[in-house]
Amino acid sequence: MKTKIVISILAILFAGVAFSEDKKGVLDHQPWWAPFYPIKLALKSFVEPSFDNSSLLKGKHIVVIVADGYCPYCEKFEQDVASEYKGTIPLINRTASQLNDLKIKTPKWGTPTIIFIQDGTEVFGHQGYMTPKEFYKALGIFLSLPMRLKTGSEQAKKDSIR
Repeated sequence: MKTKIVISILAILFAGVAFSEDKKGVLDHQPWWAPFYPIKLALKSFVEPSFDNSSLLKGKHIVVIVADGYCPYCEKFEQDVASEYKGTIPLINRTASQLNDLKIKTPKWGTPTIIFIQDGTEVFGHQGYMTPKEFYKALGIFLSLPMRLKTGSEQAKKDSIR
């Protein structure tokens, strides 16, 4: 069974290369991996399963973007800050590929990246290690922000009650 899968994948890869050779003049501006991109998309659900972030779409949360592999600064943040954190706002770790459905503005390529989110949308982000002092200062500002309403119609209802 595994042999059939490997042979099928290789056949698709070679077909992609053959296709790119047929369209040589049209595809000159594309990177070398362009013929393989559809394969990546097709296999993505097997390699990178979708991550459920529905719990992060309501309320305030702190998301720490950590590396897929070894990251000394991620470990230092975990040791200095996250392991000692006892706050009421949930603090969770995610990798950059696990942020589906979240509206993040801060670049995700540097780790750790600490994102303060409200209702699935970034309010504040910091790329790189944060000392405990920096983290708790940012957390204090985040806690002082009011909970915002999700839609304009909800705001209109609130204004009409006043």
